Amino acid sequence: MTNVTAKQQLHDRVSTIDELCQGFVDETEERFPALKDKLSVYNIHSLRLYSGRDMPENKKEEALNCINKFYRINDLEGSEVILFENTDIKFIVLDMADVIKKEKLEKELSSLSGKAKKLLLYILDHELGHLTTPEGFKDNNLSEATIAECIADSYSLLSHYQRYGTEEETADDPANPLHRAIYMAKKNNKTHAISHFTSFVLEEIIKRKDMIDFKNMDADKTANLAWRFAMRYAPPPAVIDYLHEIYAPIVKSFSTSPEDAFKELAKITLDPGNGYYGFRCGRILLDGYLRDEAAMDGKPLNIPQDERNALRQKLKLREFKLAQEDILFNMPIVQKAAPAPNAVPARAPA
Repeated sequence: MTNVTAKQQLHDRVSTIDELCQGFVDETEERFPALKDKLSVYNIHSLRLYSGRDMPENKKEEALNCINKFYRINDLEGSEVILFENTDIKFIVLDMADVIKKEKLEKELSSLSGKAKKLLLYILDHELGHLTTPEGFKDNNLSEATIAECIADSYSLLSHYQRYGTEEETADDPANPLHRAIYMAKKNNKTHAISHFTSFVLEEIIKRKDMIDFKNMDADKTANLAWRFAMRYAPPPAVIDYLHEIYAPIVKSFSTSPEDAFKELAKITLDPGNGYYGFRCGRILLDGYLRDEAAMDGKPLNIPQDERNALRQKLKLREFKLAQEDILFNMPIVQKAAPAPNAVPARAPA
């Protein structure tokens, strides 16, 4: 089922980074009137600022001076949202390093490919997601930071479906359960990297993507649904710490001994002792390697096809068990007695 909305138009009508950034600001002001003249996108590569078309010129100049000064003082990298006390402008900072690397584009990105547009729009939608609700901008501790990242990723994935429809393959989109699981396991900076473990939330959205009428979902409903998914399915800090502890050593060892790491990953994933969350995370990782979406250096793992098929069957059986038992996965469960052959149903007394 596909419900492509008017948001698709932005992707279709832009061809340069300038057009995309300005178009995103225009689209956001139309969808979120409260952000009119209060949102700017800052490209840290070109040092250009994109603001609302009706924003006074002196306010644009002050905003540009403010953000330029901030980045001259602070050596930062990565896309993010920045707020300053002396202005009501909310800055979405766009770092295109990953896109430039993946797309092998000119530094100025004078002509954008379709893949580059999707990656850049994901980044912008993710950062905008942080601004759609108060909980999206809190990060005083791991719990708050995880909720904030889940809200942002939920908003970006819902926006992805609004732009491209639900049949669009999202494997190359950063808001992807596999990418987020790998990111969590590979990083050492626990507060930052682990808070980006949004895989479980994204899976719940993917399960329901064809139930949602994206064509009739306005900006407020999109933001509210992203908040709902995050608040309902974001894992608590103890779970994320646990998953990082058991999977980080394995994922990191793929760079030196990928085949052995793969077998160890399968062993830990299927170990009943690692429980509900351990299996869910391990299954996301294993599934990616089995589909060669998580290949090392672009090369698939050297795993014989019969071993892959046998492992897929084991995962399928465990997945069925997980679907049946949910949070009671691998816990003692009362088995309902099968009715006796030819049993006569009991009748209520007359």
